[in-house]
Amino acid sequence: MVKSKIKIMLPESSCINPRISNRHLKVQHNKGFTLIELMLATSLLMMIMFSGYYAYSLYSQKWQKRVQVFWQGTEQAIALDSLHKVLNSAMPYIVNGKDDKACIYFKGTSTSVSFISNSAIFSAEPALVQLQIEAMPDSNNYNLIYQEQSIKHNLVLELDHQAQWQHEIILLANINDFDLSYFGWQSFREAVTRLNSDDFVKKDVRTWYHNHETNVSRLLPEKVQVSFTSEKGSSNFQIALSQHSIYRLLSYIRVDD
Repeated sequence: MVKSKIKIMLPESSCINPRISNRHLKVQHNKGFTLIELMLATSLLMMIMFSGYYAYSLYSQKWQKRVQVFWQGTEQAIALDSLHKVLNSAMPYIVNGKDDKACIYFKGTSTSVSFISNSAIFSAEPALVQLQIEAMPDSNNYNLIYQEQSIKHNLVLELDHQAQWQHEIILLANINDFDLSYFGWQSFREAVTRLNSDDFVKKDVRTWYHNHETNVSRLLPEKVQVSFTSEKGSSNFQIALSQHSIYRLLSYIRVDD
């Protein structure tokens, strides 16, 4: 019996070359990172992160200061607007003064003023308002305090009325100085004489003054000047009051008589 020999031919690609295999293994082994390379990459990444954090912290601090300055300016603008509205709406509210003589409720010095306002900050109806300077504790600066009491249930308000304040806020804070001055007639007699005089050339005796004596003037001042300084600079402005207080008071006196 004849035995047949079968020869199996393998493809050339299946032949294994030891040199190629070793080279391939060597290439695969060189694809990793060494410890030094990893440490350098980590150090660079930390430096980038630290630089970003430092830049962000500087930006955040500057932004915080800008926001603080913005809000301080906004708060002062709102306070000044409220101050203007309250003073500009001073009413010729008539009360009995010294010797039962009718006069308009308005008390004023260089550091405080109280009157009846038709546009108070908290009350929808007319209210007794007082603005007064108070020294800040442990400081040479001052606060302007705003106080308010509604007169809705007060049919008759006396000149020496003891107010029971319902609202109190700091309108202006941390100011260096504050001064109030008034313009108008300091004497009711002078105002009436001027009003009834036909001599228009007669000297006008209206002046600026710091102490409004209610029982003597008996009228509203025509203007109030507000002056103060703060860390933002100086402010000086005038607010016009009602120009008809003399007619209101004369009408009341004639009806009362």
